[in-house]
Amino acid sequence: MLKAQKKKKSEVVLGWHFPALDHADTEGLNDPLLGYFGGDYNQCVAREVIQNSIDARDDTECPVFVKFEKLKLPIADVPGIAELKEHIKICLAQAKSEHNDKAEKHYRDALKIATATSIDVLRASDYNTSGLDGVDDDKKGKWHRLVKAVGENQLTGAGGGSYGIGKGAPFVASMMRAVYYSTKNSSGEVIFQGKARLLSHQWKGSDYRGVGSFGIEGYKSVREEGKIPEIFIRDKQGTDINIIGYNVTPSWKDELAKSVLDNFWMAIHSNDLEVIISDGADEISINRATLPELLEKHSRDEGLIYYRTVINPTRTFKKQLPLLGACTFYVRIEERFPRETIYMRRPKMRVSKWRFPKTLHEPHAGLFICEDVEGNKLLRNLEPPEHDEWKATLDPLQGKEIIAAVRSWITGNLKELAAEESDDSEEVPGLEKFLPYDEDSEKESLANKSRSKPADFAELEEGPVEVGAEREETEDEVEDHVRKPSSLTPSSGDDPNYRHGNGSRRHRRGGGGNNNVDPDGDAIKRIDTSAVKFRIIHTGRSEMGNAEYCLVIEPLADVEGAIDVVALGNDSTVYPIPLAYAEPWDKESGSFSIEKSYINGLKLKKGKELRIKIGTMSKSRYALGIENYES
Repeated sequence: MLKAQKKKKSEVVLGWHFPALDHADTEGLNDPLLGYFGGDYNQCVAREVIQNSIDARDDTECPVFVKFEKLKLPIADVPGIAELKEHIKICLAQAKSEHNDKAEKHYRDALKIATATSIDVLRASDYNTSGLDGVDDDKKGKWHRLVKAVGENQLTGAGGGSYGIGKGAPFVASMMRAVYYSTKNSSGEVIFQGKARLLSHQWKGSDYRGVGSFGIEGYKSVREEGKIPEIFIRDKQGTDINIIGYNVTPSWKDELAKSVLDNFWMAIHSNDLEVIISDGADEISINRATLPELLEKHSRDEGLIYYRTVINPTRTFKKQLPLLGACTFYVRIEERFPRETIYMRRPKMRVSKWRFPKTLHEPHAGLFICEDVEGNKLLRNLEPPEHDEWKATLDPLQGKEIIAAVRSWITGNLKELAAEESDDSEEVPGLEKFLPYDEDSEKESLANKSRSKPADFAELEEGPVEVGAEREETEDEVEDHVRKPSSLTPSSGDDPNYRHGNGSRRHRRGGGGNNNVDPDGDAIKRIDTSAVKFRIIHTGRSEMGNAEYCLVIEPLADVEGAIDVVALGNDSTVYPIPLAYAEPWDKESGSFSIEKSYINGLKLKKGKELRIKIGTMSKSRYALGIENYES
């Protein structure tokens, strides 16, 4: 009876098990599975974990919910750590004997973590997912494909994964190269198992592989709740991925948030995904409501640009493309946008970017997405393991045709939009607008030309001569403030270079009243803008980096006073633009002063052209004008 009890007790003992090497190839520190995910491991972890969770979505009427939570656990509470520590010691000794400095450092750091009294664990938990099903050797089961298999692709559907190597990303983030999996599937079954990816090493006189598992002898997972360590029991349907010995950086939450927003903002905007990143003390909650604010904070040069492109496009194109089916292309024209198009497929995950030169000259951003199930399968097959581009060579039969169709359609759309913009620009009344900003011409350093050859000023591009006039106002729900170099969305005065009033939108208006005051509220004499013609030419940047312009004024009458320099928004409203300086283009033009966006003390004589060099507080280039004022 006593022997039977001992036998029964031994069956529930969990431990680390590494397969015998048996003359197979040895495994080193540079594990091929992990090689795809080096460098920015937080970027990789967020991308791969969420992609798998979206693929396993249960109720399509509700978003998938993913929580990244950093735990600090007593090391004694983590099962198998003491035994894993012994394997790490052996790997360290082996690295020393082989004079492998890189491996020696890695295992020295891992041993230090295993010897501490507590350990950092990053737990990625998903909800509204199906969980992982299938027995250990069921190659069609989700459990086998995540925990047991290497390089086996997704068998059906149009999900994010195609190579089956995304599972390597969490190991890269573990200083111990160890991950514990726990799931509860739709049948109510709970499953648990740990995995480690070490060096091939010798243990108790025998040679073993470096890839081992923590669970029941025979490399079996644990499938009885009473045998699963309590801290790893999954109580709700879904899956936990526990990164043991998580390599914590001071900015880990921000790094994870940036990856989530860069790659999955579209899924969040579409209410397909919600994410929380927590360290127990505070958390970042990413959902449709918080998306604009968090994009501004964490992804203003990536996700924010394309989010604004989708929610407020200049044009939206839709078409049934050959092979791919239903596709959509969004384009937004806006100053400072990168002239690039990102492309996505059905999981609403960013893949990569393309540029389309010689199409639409204006700064713009584009987004292409394939929404057809079968089309998504084809695109998935064009992606390398990192899922960061579409390569025609990965599908020798149809790859070139697919990519050619996409590029041709986008090119045609951009050219069509360019033609429309060209027609529209000839009909815009009011203040002048510049030709689109050209990155190549910027590199020619027009600033040096304007300072060294004032007589050759006519060689520079000039906009049309304009007379101050009323203009119809239009509304834009996104642009409420002047765009600043450090931001693409409204802010509340956090830019030290933006010092004009409270930064609120400022519309044109005629007549007197309180429009005839300076920024501090004092009376100021304004020039009636109906008495002048003007044009403004961007000439480059000053030595201090300020954007520089030449303001050319042609008086239609003798007038004195001040003018207010403004920036022109895409929505036909105007904004005050703080000036760093304003000085005569030549010494004979007299002198004047500046007050925020005002140039004061101007004495204009009918028919006598005045040229003024102005520099803005901003380094970015804007379309400038003079705010309309009629006395």
